[in-house]
Amino acid sequence: MKTDNGVTTCTKCGAEHPATTEFFVPCRRKVNGLSSWCRFCTRAYSSAMRQTEYIKEYNKAYQLKYRQQHPEKRKKYDGTIKGQLQRVFGSIQFRIANPVGRNACYKNVKNKFKSLDEFRCYVSDVLKVDPRGLQIHRIDSKRHYEPGNITFMVASEHTRLHHAQRKEVKIV
Repeated sequence: MKTDNGVTTCTKCGAEHPATTEFFVPCRRKVNGLSSWCRFCTRAYSSAMRQTEYIKEYNKAYQLKYRQQHPEKRKKYDGTIKGQLQRVFGSIQFRIANPVGRNACYKNVKNKFKSLDEFRCYVSDVLKVDPRGLQIHRIDSKRHYEPGNITFMVASEHTRLHHAQRKEVKIV
């Protein structure tokens, strides 16, 4: 990393940037206090590393171990609205990504919510419902998980609706 007149060259990409923390990550081990790679290269490298299978498996194992060591924290988080919506969103993603066996009915279904935050905002601000103890339901089962097509209901009502829909399909 070369520093000339407040301009530093990234050792990874060779680009020149001002020698500030806006362009370089702080690093106490370096003389000038900045990393030798610019933020763009550091971000790209970190992102690529997170995508490797080894890192994914390591993170899964770490999270599982943490959950087993601290079940009270997980239970407390799952009891919140935020935690419940994260669990529901995760189960939607899982069903859609694995349309096999009992999830086969989700083969052509998509999740139109762009992120967990968008899903949480929709449920709390538009539906204005506390999802704890309730199940998510698609109003029109031929449409996707999307704003205007989901609601939450108690398990018994949800089961009754699904049984009624199955009987309609068999009669036709």
